[in-house]
Amino acid sequence: MDREFVRSEIIQLLQNLARKGMNSYITINEIIHNFENKPGYNGAVQNMVFEEIHLLLLNNVLMRAVGWGMVPAWNDLKLTEFGSKCLLEGYIIPLDPDGYLKQIKESVPQIDILIFEYLSESIATFNRSLVLSSTITLGVASEQAVLLLIESFCKFIENSTLRGYIDKFIKERFVSTKYDILEECLDKLPKEVKSKLPDNYDTTIDTLFHFIKINRDKTGHPKGGGKDRGIQQSNLQAFKSYLSVIYKLISYFDSNKLQ
Repeated sequence: MDREFVRSEIIQLLQNLARKGMNSYITINEIIHNFENKPGYNGAVQNMVFEEIHLLLLNNVLMRAVGWGMVPAWNDLKLTEFGSKCLLEGYIIPLDPDGYLKQIKESVPQIDILIFEYLSESIATFNRSLVLSSTITLGVASEQAVLLLIESFCKFIENSTLRGYIDKFIKERFVSTKYDILEECLDKLPKEVKSKLPDNYDTTIDTLFHFIKINRDKTGHPKGGGKDRGIQQSNLQAFKSYLSVIYKLISYFDSNKLQ
């Protein structure tokens, strides 16, 4: 019985609880009891259960509370409004970071190792309420994805009338400016090429790239910023679609040449 299994079992229990409504309660003992009769249950598994409950408490998914007018015991738990919303709407983060990374690998099997490492770090720090660190590492993952897209695009246009843009990419230091060049160049692609690209690719990439960058830049600035947990959760949630679109473009550019 590994941690991913333990986490998924707890999430399933809490999803059932959320469907009963905001006034439903559960105890730590009830959660533990769910595992006691399963093969492989031992003290190490029990510790995993306690640790996962602890993380859910830290991440404002669970809180210590009991029914109105009752004295709370040490093991009484209740879903927060935020936690209930996450469970009912199917948000994976922060409830199931391992499941999120598994979905990323399934949707983008060829994911760059650097992107995956920084994304993993971003999720890990987010789940420990280190929002600033999470914001910065997600920004790095995003920029690496864009750099790989640009690299693929340059090979795609190297024998075309757009090949002059390759020198512009090489001379420019900043990823954000490289992205502006890419955006300009993509706009010049023939209509028949654009029709073969993913739907709304430009809107998806442009929106997320800039939003993640702005949040990352505020975080890295001495005046501070980028501390909004809700915004970072949304960015992490949307990153899977963002990355999927980028890799679909990379796949097309790697398999074709613009004449």
